[in-house]
Order: sequence, then C-alpha cells, then structure tokens
Amino acid sequence: MIRDLEMLTRRGWIDKLRPIMRESHLDETDKASFVSVLKSFRQWGKHADGSEIKPEYDAKLSEWIEELRPTSFHARLVESVGEGASGHFGREKEWEQELDELARELFADRSIFNSEIEWLTSEGANGALEFESRLGLLDASASLLPDILNASRNRAIAFIRGYVGGLVYGAKIDPTPINECLDRLETEDPLLACQIALAGGGRLSVFERSVREIRSSRISPYFLRNFTYWVGDQRVTEAQVVEALVPAYAPRRQ
Repeated sequence: MIRDLEMLTRRGWIDKLRPIMRESHLDETDKASFVSVLKSFRQWGKHADGSEIKPEYDAKLSEWIEELRPTSFHARLVESVGEGASGHFGREKEWEQELDELARELFADRSIFNSEIEWLTSEGANGALEFESRLGLLDASASLLPDILNASRNRAIAFIRGYVGGLVYGAKIDPTPINECLDRLETEDPLLACQIALAGGGRLSVFERSVREIRSSRISPYFLRNFTYWVGDQRVTEAQVVEALVPAYAPRRQ
C-alpha cells in the first residue's frame, strides 16, 4: 500500500490521498515509513513523468508530512532508521540530527532500549549501522555491549557493528574489554566474532582472528574478501596479503 501511495503521490494525487490515509488502517509505524518516502520524494523534486514539483504541490507535501509526522519513539525510529543513508540523500544533516536525538533518548532510558533492541537487530533497520555508531559514542563504559551482543546472535549484525565502531572510533575507549568479549565469543561463534571485529579493524585484531579461525577450519577462507584495502582505520599490508594466501590455499593442497 505504501508503494502504491508513493507512486500516486508522484502522479499528483495528493488531494485525493490525504483523506484516504486518514481513514486507513495503517498504524503510526506504517505512516512513519511513508513519511520517509515523502521526504525523499520532496528532496528529489520529481514527479513520475520527470517534471519538477511546482511550489503549490511542494507546500501540500510539506503539510502532509507534518500531518503524518510520528510522535512515538518507535515510529520516529522507524522513520529515521528504517532507511539507510541512500534513503536520506540530500537531507543528511537533518537525518544526522534525528539520529543523534534518538540515540540520546535510547541511551538515557533503559526501558526504551529493551523495547527497541529486537527491531534494531532486524532486517528492517537499514540505517542501524549509522544509528548505532552514535549510541557507541555515548556509551563510553560499553555498558550495553553484553545485551547488544546477545540480541545480535542469529540476527542482523549492522546494529552491533555500528555500536562497536562507535565505541572504538567515536568514544575511543580502551579496546581491551571488547577484545575480551570477542575472545569469549570466538569459542562459540567464530564467524560472528570476526564480523564484529571488522568494525574495529586492527584495534580488535580482526586480521589475526580471521587467519586463526580459517587455519582452524572454523570459518571459510572466503572471509578474506573483507581484507581488500582498508579494514576500519587500517590499511591492509602486503605482508598480510601474503600471509592470507597460506590459509586460503592450504585446504586445497590437503
């Protein structure tokens, strides 16, 4: 329905659609997703036939966006984090401010964190990487790390990768507790440990972890595709490339 509404809005039907939306059974979360779509359409400024949006139609769009603007925390989260960076192209500063505000609210209220963590580790949270880097920046004590790690098992990992990246590069915390946590995780889920370590590069010993687990045949050599040029803030060296060739090709000789 939201996709159809978007297309009809692009075709100029906004006056017909607004009363339909008011009477629809879409909940606030659905409407929040649609607000994100409307903002993107307004930013690009094109109708379905490629023509420019006229000022009077732009004014109606602005009014409709304000009418549908979400108020609950979850709906606001869906609007801002439901789409990745590409979905907010052209309004990056406004989007970053939204993410900062949401991150502060989430970090300040543990009940909100507990109620939202399932959605934030779902495939629907396409902007989780950008959002969680801000949460990591706020959490200088890494107090949320155990809960986020547990919630991320067998689910989308953008949430925890963004959070760890925020801890390492934003808050600039001592990586020791993260490394210790990943060491324990490595014995249970080596692939997840290595995937998370990618967010911290050399500070989380991601290359050494990966090579160790590949040599132990616990993860596939295909994981080495992540080491192409840069990992985190560190450039992959020629020595690492040569070292990577050994575990990658050794199983074939066997």
